[in-house]
Amino acid sequence: MTPREIVEAARAALGRIGIDPFHHHASDVGADRVIDVRAGGDGFADSWGDITDPAWCNPPFSRSSDALRRCSREALAGRSVILLTSFRPEGSAWWSELWDQAPTCRALLIPAGRLAFRAPASAATTKQGPLIGCAFVVWAPCPVSLSQIVRRFRAELLSRAQLRTAWVRLWEAQDQTSAPSAPLPHGGRPES
Repeated sequence: MTPREIVEAARAALGRIGIDPFHHHASDVGADRVIDVRAGGDGFADSWGDITDPAWCNPPFSRSSDALRRCSREALAGRSVILLTSFRPEGSAWWSELWDQAPTCRALLIPAGRLAFRAPASAATTKQGPLIGCAFVVWAPCPVSLSQIVRRFRAELLSRAQLRTAWVRLWEAQDQTSAPSAPLPHGGRPES
């Protein structure tokens, strides 16, 4: 399960968590609405409801590509989304949904180190993180809201979870001709 501090950082950044479309029954996300697979729900196919409900997404990492596609579709419709997923930037979904896609505003936050997930049956944090790296992808309806959400999320992650992140803004919505490979600040390194 996602550590509570990370979920609370997302809640603070989004203002609230309106939908948890990949809900796990042992999760304590506390979203206004959930899509629960045990109740026959499918966050990859079911409606996420009101587009003004911000989404927190932590899908099974085995379906990260599907989650990127679905979150990207929701963002194109105008929803703010924070996705915690496996970091596999060489994958085709990363290219089609993040690097090449327009016109959503999105950012990639890369944690400094591995996340320590909780065991579902316990509130204690495990000592081991996943075997692959994780990343947060943030989508927002406009550059201003993206900047506000990302800055708040990064500050909350540092404050609540002592988690440092580097971030890269992937696209500017008002410039539909630019490639997402704009030069990075600080001599080619992501902001930290």
